[in-house]
Amino acid sequence: MSTTAEVTPCILVGKGSRQQDLGSSIVELEVQEDHELAGVFRIKVAVGREDAGRWRFLDEDFAQPWAQLQIKLNVSGDEQDLMTGYVTNVRVHLDTDESRSYV
Repeated sequence: MSTTAEVTPCILVGKGSRQQDLGSSIVELEVQEDHELAGVFRIKVAVGREDAGRWRFLDEDFAQPWAQLQIKLNVSGDEQDLMTGYVTNVRVHLDTDESRSYV
């Protein structure tokens, strides 16, 4: 009998009480590791407008350079730290179809 582990991504932004989880909004996550270079990760997160008209994530600390990011995976209830780093570049794509907008 084989069992399948449930894997849930978690991306935490910020520190302390200002920390928020972007895991449910991940569109794409790419991690590059090299034994001679610094590790790099690229994250694409869906954005959209909230009821008050603010852009989710764009009007917050997440889209600011040097915001701390922590990438974790929850595998069948066991949380695994993958990488901790900082935002160094932010590119925003806003589409006329808001469901295709991302940062």
